[in-house]
Amino acid sequence: MTEEEKNREIRRTTPLTTEEWLGFFFVPVNLSKSKGKINMFATDDFNDTEEERFKRFNFDKKLKQSYTARALGVLFYFITFIILSYFF
Repeated sequence: MTEEEKNREIRRTTPLTTEEWLGFFFVPVNLSKSKGKINMFATDDFNDTEEERFKRFNFDKKLKQSYTARALGVLFYFITFIILSYFF
């Protein structure tokens, strides 16, 4: 197995770090895609650029985990909204 093949396998199986996972979880959607309006959330769509990087460099496990973290983040905010609307 050559060095390039070893590196390819490592990239393919490396999981997300805790910081990356939390970033995808707490900011699951891009709020800065509003065109023509004053952009209150001026992020550079970090999650989308990271997922493109994962695809480009074949970080398969990171890509799958980012999709999972984003889905769980949306679910978390939805459940939080339901709970808060029940009490208020």
